[in-house]
Amino acid sequence: MVHPDYRPIELKQADWPCEDRKAWEALFAEGDILDGRGPLAHWRETTRRKCAQSYGYWLAYLERMGQLGGTTHPADRLTPETVKAYVETTLDRCTVETTHMRLNELAKVVRAMSPESDWEWLTNVEGRLRKQCRHGELKRRAGVTALDLYAWGFGRMQSAEADETLSPKERAVQYRQGLLIAFMISRPLRRRSLLALRVGKGLVETGGHFFLCLEPAEMKDNKALDQQLPLGLEGVMARYLSHHREILLDGAKTDALWVTKYGGEFSVSGFVGSLAKLTRREFGEVLRPHAFRHIAATSVALEDPENVNIIASVLRHGSLETSETYYNRARGIDAIQSYQNVVRDIRKSAGRKRLQLGGRRPRMSKRDTA
Repeated sequence: MVHPDYRPIELKQADWPCEDRKAWEALFAEGDILDGRGPLAHWRETTRRKCAQSYGYWLAYLERMGQLGGTTHPADRLTPETVKAYVETTLDRCTVETTHMRLNELAKVVRAMSPESDWEWLTNVEGRLRKQCRHGELKRRAGVTALDLYAWGFGRMQSAEADETLSPKERAVQYRQGLLIAFMISRPLRRRSLLALRVGKGLVETGGHFFLCLEPAEMKDNKALDQQLPLGLEGVMARYLSHHREILLDGAKTDALWVTKYGGEFSVSGFVGSLAKLTRREFGEVLRPHAFRHIAATSVALEDPENVNIIASVLRHGSLETSETYYNRARGIDAIQSYQNVVRDIRKSAGRKRLQLGGRRPRMSKRDTA
């Protein structure tokens, strides 16, 4: 059951105002030579979904501010003042890269909705945000390893099952948390693909084994995914599906693999927010879905550098450039560790020499200190 005071930070298309739904549908109309074709009809389905999500964030913000009423054209709601406030609000809870992405996708949509309008000011705002981004930079190394996360996930599931003080719902929530963390570090999917998993579709059981099966449209690289779930996760996944997931559903109907404590599927914002709270509490730092991909790649580069090229396959990248970046980071970490060992040895050697001199430093003459 949804709390009556719950205010979503993203409006789903079904909840958009009528004017916005009509304007959106016109962008993708597949008309004939007479009717004309929508200006964005050539977009792929994945691009449409991403931009619809960013547009939904914008509409939800307007709704929270009490600015969604009226029958104005959707593009007319974008003014320098409202966009400035929206950007500032988004920056309070998201990185500058995420904020820029959402504004960029929103701008693409409204420019297509109203191509005759002057959007130079919006382009300038977008450009200023872009300059603040650090696209392509390797993120700060997390303080936890892949093994830490995997072990914590199993520990969470075991403690949830053993704790008789928990209610069935609390036990199911904690079990799902543990399974999710272990799953995300074992199969570091992108957020969209992770939330696209459905029981019987995205997650398929065959012959007692579980397989991840996603269509090209559900993957960023537009290539189908077909991978077996790690054997170590099969037993706990079966337990989740047959017992804990049913408790979370509490009679509700959804085929989503990951179920909230309210019995429904996760929204993107709800999933990212709950994961951030959990990881901050348990690991002392906020880990968002993409962080699991960085941690997995860094762990491979550090622990198995000879097979660093598998990072491209694990992360579903089209080139080895990212693999080389993580390899270079790992070598840098090794170099710093080696340097620290040298410094430590020098300090130990200096300490032994002082002991040989009676525990005192040799006295310097005035000439030596001049």
